[in-house]
Amino acid sequence: MRIVRLIACVFSLIFYVGGFRAAAQASEKTVEGGMLFGSAIRNYPEFPPLKGPAVLAYVKYSAKLNGAAGWHKYYRYPFLGFRMVGGSLGNNAVLGQLIGGTVDIRIPGNENKKINFSPVLGMGASWFSKPYNETSNPENFVIGSAITFFATAAAEMSYKLKPSMDLVLSVNVLHASNAHFQLPNVGLNLPAVGLGFRYRFSEKTDTVASPVVLAATDTKPHLNIRFSVGFNEQGDSQGPVNGPKYPIFLASTFASKKVSPVNKLKAGIEVWYNSGVYDYIVSQEFYDTHEHRKSFAVAAMFGHEFLLGHWGVVTDAGLYLYNKFYQDKFKETEETNFRQKLKTYVPGRIGFQYYLNDAITKRGSNAYVGIYIKSNMGQADFLESGFGISF
Repeated sequence: MRIVRLIACVFSLIFYVGGFRAAAQASEKTVEGGMLFGSAIRNYPEFPPLKGPAVLAYVKYSAKLNGAAGWHKYYRYPFLGFRMVGGSLGNNAVLGQLIGGTVDIRIPGNENKKINFSPVLGMGASWFSKPYNETSNPENFVIGSAITFFATAAAEMSYKLKPSMDLVLSVNVLHASNAHFQLPNVGLNLPAVGLGFRYRFSEKTDTVASPVVLAATDTKPHLNIRFSVGFNEQGDSQGPVNGPKYPIFLASTFASKKVSPVNKLKAGIEVWYNSGVYDYIVSQEFYDTHEHRKSFAVAAMFGHEFLLGHWGVVTDAGLYLYNKFYQDKFKETEETNFRQKLKTYVPGRIGFQYYLNDAITKRGSNAYVGIYIKSNMGQADFLESGFGISF
């Protein structure tokens, strides 16, 4: 378990250091500050009561990437930002306060116009002041650990008040989860509207010619293999708590194909072996025979990857071809909720990976390491890390 946490910390450090290096090569710099107002989604029946809106403040430093790397131009010379956000979640006694930090990437629209629309994505970590505690805070089934993964997405509209100042309106979604590593882990989903001001240190943005000449897009399909390991507590989002962390082993093979220099599609087969499922089957005598075989799951997976030089941002979804234990367990509970049933059929994944060679310019074989959150119908299942090779 500590190895997975260590790998997550190392990847976060590399991600932040890589961001600072990219920002150092950038030209236009901005500082932004503002407020977010929202309300957490009550995504299970015993969700703690909300006594008011979530109110958070944020501050962000951003720098416009200027073309020093070949991939910058394919994202309209985006802004790389570092954002800190913190505040109340609507119930200080149970949910407490949140402090989160993310690396953000904002893809600008037409910056010559007075009104500008931009999508923004961020990934990082968050800290909660009052996570679940069996004795002192047993009502907080939303967040089971003080430190969690933190992801944000926003649609921004900025209005140029003057050459160096913008008014920024945004619609945001904030998500925090520990990836089922420590129960309970219902997860926080917080839609919020934002109001802020952005100050530009320079009015002119100078782009430079990339020292790397991008080769024509490699449209040849490539065979990939990937191996990873993850850990989680056996149980549903509410518990049981304080259980052992079980390893989960994954192997996959898939074909990948670039559809542009910075976009890759993939499709293939993945196999999981869950030792926590095996322990449950044996201890509860859930099956009489083939306990090991029924601890496996097999899925057809399809995905997309955004390439940013050595980095890739991965999103996958699929369909279970074999998931005997969880489908039989669902039938045994006589649950009628359709979304709960879909969780036994629809796996997914989000994460990022680092390539040994630049994934945009490299032709032929390339190795990579990655860290991902595997989910079932959008609900975190486990955190995994591993390595792969694209031939």
